[in-house]
Amino acid sequence: MFPSSWLTMLVYGDAIRTEDPRAVIEALRASAASLGAPSSWIERHALLVDLFIRASELAQGLVDQEFDGTGCDHLSMRQSATSGALRGLARGVLRSWREQWEASEADVAAAIDRLAEINAPDPISTKAAEGYAFYALYPEAYGAAAAALHGTHPLVLGLRSIGIGLGAMVAAGSDAAWSYSVRPVGHPFRRELAIGADVLAALREHRDGVFAIADEGPGLSGSSMVAAAGALEEFGAARERIHFFPSHHNLPGAAAAPAIVERWCAAPRHCVQFDELVLGAMAPDHRLASWVEDLTGAPVAPLREISGGAWRDLKRYAGPPPTFAHQERRKFLLESARGRFLLRFAGLGPHGSATLRRASMLSEAGFTPPMLGLRHGFLVERWLDEAEPPDLAVDRAGLISHVARYLAFRARRMPSDRASGASLEDLARMCAHNLSEALAERIELAPRLEMARRLEGRVQRVETDNRMQAWEWLRLPDGRIIKTDAYDHCAGHDLIGCQDIAWDVAGASCELDLGEDELARLQRELAMHGVRIDDALLDFYTPCYLAFRIGHLTIADEAAEREEHNAIRRTIKSYRHRLLELKYYREDWKLLIPRRFRPEPS
Repeated sequence: MFPSSWLTMLVYGDAIRTEDPRAVIEALRASAASLGAPSSWIERHALLVDLFIRASELAQGLVDQEFDGTGCDHLSMRQSATSGALRGLARGVLRSWREQWEASEADVAAAIDRLAEINAPDPISTKAAEGYAFYALYPEAYGAAAAALHGTHPLVLGLRSIGIGLGAMVAAGSDAAWSYSVRPVGHPFRRELAIGADVLAALREHRDGVFAIADEGPGLSGSSMVAAAGALEEFGAARERIHFFPSHHNLPGAAAAPAIVERWCAAPRHCVQFDELVLGAMAPDHRLASWVEDLTGAPVAPLREISGGAWRDLKRYAGPPPTFAHQERRKFLLESARGRFLLRFAGLGPHGSATLRRASMLSEAGFTPPMLGLRHGFLVERWLDEAEPPDLAVDRAGLISHVARYLAFRARRMPSDRASGASLEDLARMCAHNLSEALAERIELAPRLEMARRLEGRVQRVETDNRMQAWEWLRLPDGRIIKTDAYDHCAGHDLIGCQDIAWDVAGASCELDLGEDELARLQRELAMHGVRIDDALLDFYTPCYLAFRIGHLTIADEAAEREEHNAIRRTIKSYRHRLLELKYYREDWKLLIPRRFRPEPS
C-alpha cells in the first residue's frame, strides 16, 4: 500500500525528453550492428533487450505524437507499424531468453525498418520507463507470464507509456491474435481511454474472445487498467475474459476508489516478478550469479540480498541510517574465491549504460569502489570489507578537502544539458509546498519564484551526486575516503535530476553538519580546484534541499515498518532544525528567502 503522503509531498518526477526520431533510428541500427560483439550469452541478450526498450521508447513517442494531433487512438499506419515492429523484437527477446538464441543485425533489421518507414520529421517526446530504469522490471517477465494465455490467442492492449512494450511482450508470449497500444487520459486517479470508432469496432468484433491488458503497476489508484477493462465491458466483453498483466501482486494504493479495488480483486491477474524470473529460475543461466560469473568467479555461497536497508547490518554505523526500504534498488552480496562483490540494479536500456559510464569514471578516479562492469541491468563492484563509516568528528579538515576534490571532479568532468534536471522554478514550488505541508504554515511562493527567475541563467548543470548523506562515505584503513551510492541519483525517479554543483554543496553542508567556517573552507578548496560556487545559488538551493529531503522522508516514514520510524523521524527533526538555523530575513520568516534578497523598503 502506498502512503498517503505520496498525494501531498512533491518528491517524484518524470523527465520528458525531446528527440529526433531519425537519430533514434540510427542509434538502433548501431545497436543492431553490435549484437554479435559480446562473447557471453547474457551480454548479447542484454544488448537485445536494451534495443527492444529503446525501440519501445521511440514507438511511444511516435504514437503519442499522432495521439496529440487527433485527440484519440486510431487504427493508423503508425499504430500498425509500431505494434508489428515491437512484436517482432519481443519474439526475438523471448527466443534469446528461452533458447540462448544469438540474434544478428539481420534478425532485427525488419523491425527497425518498419519504424524507420514512419514519416515523422518533427521531434517527439519520449520518457524513460520507470520500471526498467529503477525497479528491476524485466520485459522477459511479461513474456513468461503470458504463457498462461498461450493457445487462447488474446487481443492485447498495452497502456502507454511503458505498456506499449510490455503489451508486445505479452503478445509474443501468448501468440496473440492482435495487439494495440492505448493512452489513458484524464485525472491520474480517474483515468479514461480516448479511442476512435475504428478501434471500438475492432475490439467489439473480438468481444467473445480473450483480452489481455498490460501495464506497469498498479500504482496509487490502479485506475488505468480498470479504465481499459471498463471500456471493454461496455460493449459486452465478459469480465472473466479480461486478464490483467501487472508488475506486482499488490492491490492499488491509497488513492484507489473502492470500486477500483473491487475490480482489481475480481480480475484474473498474471504476474512473474524478478525473484521468480531470475533469483529462483529453474535454468542456471537465468540466475543472477551466473550472469556475473566471468567478473566475480563462481559463487561459494548463496547470494545475500541486502536491499531494503539490510546493507546497514554489514558496517558499524554509529546509529542506523534511515532508509526508504520500498524505494531502494535491488542489491545483492556475492561471495566467491576472489572476494565479495556488490551486485546493484542500475537499470535496463539507456539508463543502465549511462550509470555504467558514470560509475566507471568515478571508480577510475579513485572516488568509489572498484567497478567491474554491467550485466543485464546489474552493476558489479568490489565490496570493500575493510572500509567502515568514518568518525565525522575526527579530521574534519581532511574530510572537507576530500569532499572538495570529489565535487570538483564531478563539476569539471561530468557536465549535463540544461533539460536534465528540475528548473529552479520547479524547485521553488517544491520547496514552498513541502515546507507548508511539513510545518503546517503557509510558505510564500512568490519571492522564491522571483529568485528562481533571477538565478536560472547562472545554473551550470552537471551530473550531481544528490546523495551526500554521512552514511554514504566509508574510510579505508589507509585513511582514504570512498563515496558509495554515487552513480545514478542525478537520473533517479525524483524531480531533482542534474543541478549545479552548488546543490551538492548544499547537501554536504546539511548532511555533514558543516559550520559556517567549514562551509567557507569547502568553497575555498573548490575554488582552488577551479570550481567557484555561486553564493546566491547556494542560498537558494539550501532550503530547497531540506524541503526535498523532508518530503522524501515523510513519505518513507508513512511506508516504514515500526522499527524504522525512530531513525527516519530523528533525521527529519535534524533537517527541520537545520532549516530554522539558516540566516534568513525573519521579519516575516515565512518568506524563507536569504537576506541578500530582502525586499527593498517601500
